Amino acid sequence: RSISRTRDVQAYIEQLIKRVEEDIKKFLGKDTDLSKHAVLIIERLSESKLLEKEPNSHLPSKNFYKIVKRIRDYWLGVLLQEFYKYDFSISSFDFWIYRGKQIGIIQATEFYPNFNGRIVYPTAIIADKVNNQDLDNIYTYDNGESLFIHQPKAEKSVDKFVDALVAGYFDLRRSYRSYFINLSALREIVCYKLKISDRTFESLLDDVYKLNIQGKLRVKIALEVDRLPEETKAIYLKREPVLVDGKIRNIIGIDVSKGVRP
Repeated sequence: RSISRTRDVQAYIEQLIKRVEEDIKKFLGKDTDLSKHAVLIIERLSESKLLEKEPNSHLPSKNFYKIVKRIRDYWLGVLLQEFYKYDFSISSFDFWIYRGKQIGIIQATEFYPNFNGRIVYPTAIIADKVNNQDLDNIYTYDNGESLFIHQPKAEKSVDKFVDALVAGYFDLRRSYRSYFINLSALREIVCYKLKISDRTFESLLDDVYKLNIQGKLRVKIALEVDRLPEETKAIYLKREPVLVDGKIRNIIGIDVSKGVRP
């Protein structure tokens, strides 16, 4: 409601610029002056007939969300082109992120717990050769370099994977305040910590769960198809499901009484 005129949008953009500068300093370690973009954004909004240049001009409420999206897309373009040297469009970026996620060389999520935004990170590297057995060569380029995807093997990574599961589980339990937590949310935490794809997470969890059923695991894991009562159906429809032992699982509980400390 406080954004009803052109000057309010201008004030919003100025505050946002300060925040972006602070985040670039914090996460990229770079000092930057982005003030020039205030005028450029207003010009683009004006050219799109979404905003009048006169500061006291009234802002039609129907344009609010369009304006916010245009500003968001503008900053994504600035970040990608000026700081990550990606010279193509945002739609191109979204397309290739999706393709990369499909084959497991990039992980991207908009559902990381307690984070508002999208997280994108690689789960593969390009190198001449590697000594890490968790990296599998999936493609060799003409120059001799290869694309290695990070796929830890269950027989060698059980302890590390279980440690990540337990740590993430107890982090989330502080918010959920119940024995069972959302499995998709835990997947986001573990994938980010171990730099693995959704597919690798499912494979490792499937192997670990079988060890759990056989009583060979140092913790007890319970996986259920039920959903948390406080979460809406829409949340589960938006997130990609987790398939374990041939079934979709929605919630997880972990008992560490066998000797593993949280």
